[in-house]
Amino acid sequence: MELEFKKCNDFWIDNGVENLYKIFRKIEKYHPDIESKIKPDKVILQFEDINKFVDKMAEIVEELKYERLLIEEKDKKTGVKKRVKKDYILIQYGSKDSKGVNTLKEKIYTNPKDELNKIFNLITTKPKSSKSNKVCLCCGEEFSKEYQNMKQASYPMTTKIKSLGGIRGNAENYKEICPKCYLAGILEWADDYLYKYLGDKSYIFIPYNFNLVKLNEFKDKYRIFLNNSNRYCNIGENREIYGKYSALLKFYEYLIDNAKLNENPNIVWHIITVPNKDIKNIKVDKFEMMGEIFRVMKVTIGELDGDSLYGDFLNGIYIKEERKNKIEWEGTNELREGISEAFLTNNFRKFVKYFIPKNKHYIILHNDARKILEKIIINWRWIKLGIPKEHLETIKKSGNVIAEVCIHNNLNLLYKLDKVRTSEEFWSVMREISRKMISLDAENTKYINPMVLGDLISLVKEYEKDWKELRDLLEIYSCMYISIKQYKPEDNNNDNK
Repeated sequence: MELEFKKCNDFWIDNGVENLYKIFRKIEKYHPDIESKIKPDKVILQFEDINKFVDKMAEIVEELKYERLLIEEKDKKTGVKKRVKKDYILIQYGSKDSKGVNTLKEKIYTNPKDELNKIFNLITTKPKSSKSNKVCLCCGEEFSKEYQNMKQASYPMTTKIKSLGGIRGNAENYKEICPKCYLAGILEWADDYLYKYLGDKSYIFIPYNFNLVKLNEFKDKYRIFLNNSNRYCNIGENREIYGKYSALLKFYEYLIDNAKLNENPNIVWHIITVPNKDIKNIKVDKFEMMGEIFRVMKVTIGELDGDSLYGDFLNGIYIKEERKNKIEWEGTNELREGISEAFLTNNFRKFVKYFIPKNKHYIILHNDARKILEKIIINWRWIKLGIPKEHLETIKKSGNVIAEVCIHNNLNLLYKLDKVRTSEEFWSVMREISRKMISLDAENTKYINPMVLGDLISLVKEYEKDWKELRDLLEIYSCMYISIKQYKPEDNNNDNK
């Protein structure tokens, strides 16, 4: 017998189809008469003995349930181990078993053999006359009888809120899902995706490519890396991932550094936000890695001598409270997530703004973080400008001058520089900085070169069409030097790496 599971241009169901292929391949190892193939638009399954096939698939589903959906952990009050589902799983708990242990409500996970027999019986039943057939909401194909109606367990995007789709609130018109799509959707929870728990919400990262073969090849590159035994995060230590963009930054560094990915895989990530509430009205955002940022990451990582873009750059950045002289951890984590977002979305302007000290807080950049930041600046912006590299020293030294002026109660000048909208306003702020610099005493100016501002004027006039880019570079180097001047040796002890 031959069955086809076709893609339907839906990220959840199509990933489920690819996941079915992975399961079928496992079955092949035990039963050579079973064969599966993956094509760009479908997965083909061939078998002779359906009972033998279902028996082995039921065993694999049972294993996946404990590997991917459920986890054992100690009760905080009693210290007794209990079985709980991971926080983002949108499958309800069922009745506890005879031993008082939690189970899942979906029968395919509680009694996989019987339920798989029912599902494949429906799949292999030929449709009757078209008048009595139903049409699947996901794939659009006709079928005779559903296994279950559509619900969040098999398709997370269903919701009772009309403005967000209203599928569950309009069950008469939106309830039909064919047995094939149900199987793909319900088993997608046992697939190889990324997840991260943040207390009030969780993120699920689902990769997508319209070509199932390319999707399968991409997922094969990272499956072994995922730590699916961790309840809260499978892409590193939970406390060191600050949000969805820092998670993706860490993940792509792994792909480049460990999986040796040389080209941007052209994957669209569908990021599902699952609120930690009784009513799970989820939100889906998309992210696609731009080729330019992938190149910057690859070049920068290749230049690091044993350092890590994530561990030594991102985790080497802190916010410190000026009055209390201690790390402000909530703000630090928000800052790291913001920097990750600005970088991955190719927004250098926003990236620069995150390094500007404000509200009686200043930014700490450890030595390694500063070195890596310079590499990012050069690979991301300076090379793109096409300005000879020797002119970069003019920008850096000018940033040092601005930093020295700003740390003597003139931080408002950095804010003014950040807000300029025209080249005339830029020159006005630079004249103000020059006047303030003249008023500094000799002790404060011995480590700066005031004359470099003249070179800066010549540089900006020569490349006036790029004055905004040069302004941004001047800002970030000013912020870097402010960090150096405010940095204290004891800050090295406040490390969370």
